Amino acid sequence: FMPFYYKCNEKSFPNPFKSGGKKRVSHYEQSNVDPVLYYILVLISLTGLSTLLGLTDFIDVRETSKDEDLVSKHDARLKVDPYILQYISRRVAYGGDNAEDESKVELPPLKLIRRFEYKFHIPQIEVVMLHFTSPAPNGGELLHLVEVYKAPELLNQISRFLNKVIVWFAKFSSSPSKKE
Repeated sequence: FMPFYYKCNEKSFPNPFKSGGKKRVSHYEQSNVDPVLYYILVLISLTGLSTLLGLTDFIDVRETSKDEDLVSKHDARLKVDPYILQYISRRVAYGGDNAEDESKVELPPLKLIRRFEYKFHIPQIEVVMLHFTSPAPNGGELLHLVEVYKAPELLNQISRFLNKVIVWFAKFSSSPSKKE
């Protein structure tokens, strides 16, 4: 999840191979968001209420594999930066702790399979959501969700705060519990 105005660079989407032995994750990556946390976000952002009341425009919902579908049909600022796709490929390739050198790992291809574009009228949020697949290290297939949004500044500030809360909650809920 990232705002449309965010400029991608090495700091925002770090290279896991250049992390001093530690896996580094972008603060925009939400790998621990389960369906419950996602729907909490839908409730808090008012996008669910907007849809429930019929105040959501479904601009585009379809299966696709075209590169031009990485950009909004109505606002060219809503687009997926190619660096994000490189970052996802590196994260998949790095997958396990056995990868020590970037030159020894082949980056898996990402395939765009689905796109959604919405405008939620109550919170004034526009979203482009894309689903990508890639080969998993174990031979299966991984699904990746990339969402780029545009919202009023107040909602962007609330989103930053909620992002921190969700990250904290995800870390807290996934940490091993101590038994005494």
